[in-house]
Amino acid sequence: MKTLATLVIILGLVGCGGTPTANTPGPPNSAQTQAHNVNKTLADSINTVVKTSIAMRDQGKLTPATAKQIEDWAVSASLVSDKVEMEIASGDSWAVAKPKILALLLTIQIPNPGPVESTVQIALTAVATVLNQLKAQVQP
Repeated sequence: MKTLATLVIILGLVGCGGTPTANTPGPPNSAQTQAHNVNKTLADSINTVVKTSIAMRDQGKLTPATAKQIEDWAVSASLVSDKVEMEIASGDSWAVAKPKILALLLTIQIPNPGPVESTVQIALTAVATVLNQLKAQVQP
């Protein structure tokens, strides 16, 4: 009986151990998880700008050149968002990752296509708001 109790204790200690690895996700409310969620919102808002500009172009409310300018910007902004996501998932400590992410985010400049349909302007403003939220989150 004493051997069985000892075995149960040993198995319990061994089974409950476990060393976190670099790929272990952060807790649900960790800074990395929050940054991941805001970055996903940023990517979604960039896609919304593109869809909105295409719809406005198709309705004749936005010139094809302006729509192309917005689409070109969205491609580069999406690539930056992808790099941010890769850095969040890199396994670097948050203290190391934050300045790298901020440097990436500073390369995104919201386009100023001039006077545009208010729907497009609202979508661009939404991107700027989310971008600023993410920048604030990774400030040193």
